[in-house]
Amino acid sequence: MDAGQIVRIARQARKMTLAELGQCCGYSPAQLSRYERGKTPLTDITLLRTFVDVLGISPEALGLASPCEGSGPIRLPISVEPGFLPLDGHSVAASAGGEDDPVRRRSLLIGAGLAVPAALLAKVEEALAVLPAPKAAASASEVASLLGQARLRFDTGDLAAFLRGLPGLLSAGHDVLDRALGDERHLALLAGCYDLASGALLKVGRLQASRITADRAATYATLSGDPVAQAMAARSCGIVLRHQGHRELAEQVMYAAATRLDNSGLRTAAAANTLAQILCTSAYNAAQAGDRDRAIELIAEAARAARTVPHELPAANRFAVTPAQVALYRVGVHWALGEPGAAMRAGQGLHPAQFPTPERRARLLTDLARVWAQADNPSRAIGALLAAHGHARAEVRDRAGIRGLAIELVRRHPTSTGADRLALVLAGT
Repeated sequence: MDAGQIVRIARQARKMTLAELGQCCGYSPAQLSRYERGKTPLTDITLLRTFVDVLGISPEALGLASPCEGSGPIRLPISVEPGFLPLDGHSVAASAGGEDDPVRRRSLLIGAGLAVPAALLAKVEEALAVLPAPKAAASASEVASLLGQARLRFDTGDLAAFLRGLPGLLSAGHDVLDRALGDERHLALLAGCYDLASGALLKVGRLQASRITADRAATYATLSGDPVAQAMAARSCGIVLRHQGHRELAEQVMYAAATRLDNSGLRTAAAANTLAQILCTSAYNAAQAGDRDRAIELIAEAARAARTVPHELPAANRFAVTPAQVALYRVGVHWALGEPGAAMRAGQGLHPAQFPTPERRARLLTDLARVWAQADNPSRAIGALLAAHGHARAEVRDRAGIRGLAIELVRRHPTSTGADRLALVLAGT
């Protein structure tokens, strides 16, 4: 019995409609129906935990660690040829039919192979509670340089290096601000540090830490009075809210940010680019909420806004919103709406060379992998994930949703081309 069937049985036992469940977790009834019927793989760990809380399902039944299991490795089901699959220096027995004992329906170590160690994430979360003292007094220009280095690590997909340097970056940013309280430039700079931190923490599945850093980015951006910093922070808040299941609220936050920025009268390259980014993200949020008309309207508006973005942008912007970037978001919009055919058409002509950083190139390929999986073409999906890993391994091994998709593909389609290689990628070998 797969996760979708378990959710359906639990929902029906509680006499809940799809609409009622959707109100609790922020998904449309149509999307929940696709999950329950197995039309869309149910791999989003945040959503699975929401089902645990709302429906009273045991975490183990949905392939999650129970709260008392600590930080030990979590095993997920996999179907392989008879024998043993070496993972992280160990051997894990696998059955020919993939039908393990239901109590131990796991054979792929999700804890093994992560590019970002759990101990490193724990240190980052400790730093968010109590920042370490700065090693030395830094100037604003030095903090800006540190932020540029952090952004480079983010863009190259080296999330482990990014997170190792994050406590020092935040400590230096606060030190500069503490020595010049109220300085608007320093406030905007610190907001940028927290904004980038929120994106990285979300990638590695640290939702609560991502929410904390997004909220801090919004606070410092508001105090700075910088409309671009405020809009970027609002975008991060909206993305986290969507992941927490608050899709309507996420859309409201995004819409308000876009309106404020558009009404600010600011006509810089950074402002134009940020507005296009917000519109792209808002379109995706609307699609996740099942609002097709709104999603299509917003992505069309984003395409128009992108045409006003110059090629050269200030370093503070994560990436330039080019027509290719908008097309990639359009792929995601149609995937979220459950329209793989339209997503494939939107992605025609896209190729990695159109995207300037390894992180963006990997993002293209992981988004296409989701579409191929939705279209029931596991070999193409696996091939796209392997290609994405070649550009930025953390995009496959550490992003919770993509890692879950990869595990599901290996489990369900063990004989597909590349499945054995993908299993080794997940194991970190």
